[in-house]
Amino acid sequence: MSEVEWFPIPGWEGMYEVSTCGEVRSLDRTTTKGQRIKGKTLTLNVTPKGYHRVGLYRGSQRTPKAVHILVMEATEGPCPAGMEVLHGNGLKSDNRRANLRYGTRSENNLDAVAHGSHHSAKKTHCPQGHEYSPDNTYRKPAGGRDCRRCRAVSRRKYEEKR
Repeated sequence: MSEVEWFPIPGWEGMYEVSTCGEVRSLDRTTTKGQRIKGKTLTLNVTPKGYHRVGLYRGSQRTPKAVHILVMEATEGPCPAGMEVLHGNGLKSDNRRANLRYGTRSENNLDAVAHGSHHSAKKTHCPQGHEYSPDNTYRKPAGGRDCRRCRAVSRRKYEEKR
């Protein structure tokens, strides 16, 4: 197992650091009013969508930050335009640097399908109630799937109109 490394959080240098295993800590510091603050590992909160988040404070102003984004920005630099942070194993709670990468929204959606966490990938039946079995599933060339029975009905209706 590799050793944990700590990196300053961009924009919060001297106040907070993030580790390669996804932990966030505050550093010992003295406020502008001379108050001494002892550093500690911060408690991670879980968002309704399952991501880990922490609250970073500057004075009395709290700024919520997603941990996976902090890890990538501290270790790899700012997120390139048109990209987002992807979790390699599909677990939103796994914020280890080894599990994160920058990628496009399309790559993120393809990952979700591959991990079985995409909302459509979990569906076992079409909207009309037909099972998505190997014999009844049409795989679209551009991605996605359709029910073969519903496609046949739709095709017949289209042919009747012509």
